[in-house]
Amino acid sequence: MKKLIFILTICININLNAQEYFVSAKGGLNVREAPNTNSNIIGTLVFEQKVSIESYTREKLSINDTDKETGVSEIIEGEWVEVFYESGGLKGFVFDGFLTTKGRVSDYEDYRVIVNDADELGEIINVYDKHKIASKDVTQVENYDGGGYFFGIYDGYLIIDYGSGPDRYFELFDLSKQQLIFSSDYYNISIKDSKVYFDTIVEIENEKDKPKCPQEVIDSVFPFGYSEKVIYHINSGSLERTGNFTCRNFP
Repeated sequence: MKKLIFILTICININLNAQEYFVSAKGGLNVREAPNTNSNIIGTLVFEQKVSIESYTREKLSINDTDKETGVSEIIEGEWVEVFYESGGLKGFVFDGFLTTKGRVSDYEDYRVIVNDADELGEIINVYDKHKIASKDVTQVENYDGGGYFFGIYDGYLIIDYGSGPDRYFELFDLSKQQLIFSSDYYNISIKDSKVYFDTIVEIENEKDKPKCPQEVIDSVFPFGYSEKVIYHINSGSLERTGNFTCRNFP
């Protein structure tokens, strides 16, 4: 299985690799001088106008928006971001709750992830560090083999999931170091307090350690074997084996 490749892109023109967004507000979107509603309006973006995000302020905002055609109201949450739009050659701040982009967006405290389907299987994953100015430093995670899917970011660690059935495989990346730090097959994965809990396939040599398998597992048309509950400690990089084994079928 090919690994993911991290590319740290340093742009000479900061707009070359900026993520493209489009205005989703049908009535347009005000561009302000500073990231707050009391700031001067220096321009207005029209519906579906293309812009690029230059930086994230991390200033959160919630707006009660009412659709003029349907009368339906909804709470839209987002943050103030600095944008650049070429048609006006202007920079300013807008509420990103009224911006949309191609792909699926996942927002975290420190990162924004934009995922698009690859040409075949898998996804292309772009990870933007909100601490870094504009798109001068954009961490792009590109999946070249088409087998991986974005699972989530936890405490600065990115998880990529492989597989489409009950038996799966994951890779864990340290975003700050841009390194793959751990990978394994897994069942029933969960993450808490910088620990990855999962079941992994094992071979048990000592007959005394083998659990008693349910009859339905033994009688299944699929072969059966064993998995063990293990814990990967992210901070120390160590794998803890619990000795807690389970019988399971392998389709």
